[in-house]
This record gives sequence, C-alpha cells and structure tokens, in this order.
Amino acid sequence: MLQLTQLSGNLNFISELSDEPNIDECLSADQLKAKFDLAGNTIKQYINGTLLPQLVNGIETELLQATTPIAAEASASSAQLSSSLSSLSATVTGNYMNLLTMFAQMTDILHARIDALEAQLGS
Repeated sequence: MLQLTQLSGNLNFISELSDEPNIDECLSADQLKAKFDLAGNTIKQYINGTLLPQLVNGIETELLQATTPIAAEASASSAQLSSSLSSLSATVTGNYMNLLTMFAQMTDILHARIDALEAQLGS
C-alpha cells in the first residue's frame, strides 16, 4: 500500500501572534503579511515538494508491480499460442496431404472402372 508522509507541522502561525503583533513583536507590515501567507505556503510546499512526488512514485511502482504478472502471463500465453499454432499447422498440412492422396487413389479407381466399362461396352 502506498505510504504518504503526513503534514504534521504546526500551521497556527496567525493564532500564535499576540493581539497586537506589530507593537508587541516589532513586526513590520511586510513581516505581518508574511505570517498570514506562511500556512498557505507551507501547505503548498508540502503538496508540491512531498505529497505529489510520493504519489507519482507510488503510483508508478504500483502500476509496475501490477503489470509485471500480466506481462509474464501474456508472454506465456503468446508462447503457448505459438506452439499451438505450429502444431495446428502441422496437423492441417498432414490432413491436406492425406486428402490429396485419397483423391489421387479415388481418381485412379474411377479411371480403372471407366476403362473396365469401356472395355465391356467395346466387346
């Protein structure tokens, strides 16, 4: 099963500020704005830098593991089919040759009977 790293860091950046952060914490306006952006940027970094790569790698691994037995089975089936086709081809060829031999024998028998009938009629 796919193992993913959880986002477990503290994202309470705003609630941890004092009630008057610019005065109590000597934050500039830009620093205060950065505090408001920090949770969203931390989540974005986690998604883009950790979660998505793990998902991609995990899915690729699972697909590879899932398709490996299928590929082996397909290869075995292909080999079996090739063997069966070869055997079937030999059987069809053998049956064709037997039929040709039978037709030649039947032709010879028919010619012999026609000759015999012509000989009877001619006498």
